[in-house]
Amino acid sequence: MFFRDLISYLEGQWSIDPKRIYVTGMSNGAQMMNHLGCELSDIIAAIGPVSGGYPSLHSCNPVRPMPVVAFHGTADNLIPYEGQGQILLPARERAAGWASHNGCDHTPMVTFQKGQVTGETWGNCRDGADVILYTIVGGGHSWPGSDMLPQLGITTKDINATDVIWDFFAAHPMP
Repeated sequence: MFFRDLISYLEGQWSIDPKRIYVTGMSNGAQMMNHLGCELSDIIAAIGPVSGGYPSLHSCNPVRPMPVVAFHGTADNLIPYEGQGQILLPARERAAGWASHNGCDHTPMVTFQKGQVTGETWGNCRDGADVILYTIVGGGHSWPGSDMLPQLGITTKDINATDVIWDFFAAHPMP
C-alpha cells in the first residue's frame, strides 16, 4: 500500500518516533484518514478526520483500537452530516462505530460545549483509544478555527480543530 511504503520511506530518511505517527485530513482527505485508520492501525497511532466521508465499517478491520477525534458541521453541503444513503454513514454513526470497535461506552458524554460546537466523547475504551466527535451546528464544509472560503459554508471560531487535534494526538501515542 502506498501510505505504508511512504511511512517506511520517511522513517528511513529521518528520525521518526514510530509511536507517534498520526494522520489528519479534510473532506476526501478525511475519508482517506478513516481508511488508513482501518488498514494501517499497526503503524498509525490516531486519526483526526475533518468534514469527511464515512464509509461503512463492514470492511474495516483494524488490528487494535484506533483513537479518533473528528469534526463535522451539520450544514455541510458537500458531505452531509446525516450521510448519503448507503454510500456514506452519518458522522455520529461513524463515530459510534469506531467507539464500538474500540470497546468504548455505548453512550457518549458531552465533554465540550461552546457556542455552536458540542463535543461528545465515548469513554472507557480499550487501550485508552478515545473517540470524540465535535459537531458544529450550522457549520459548513470547513476546518474549524480557520479562515476558509465562505462558499463552503460557515466556519466556526468556537473551536480550533488544529489545536484540538494536536492535543488529542499528543495524548494518544501508539500503545
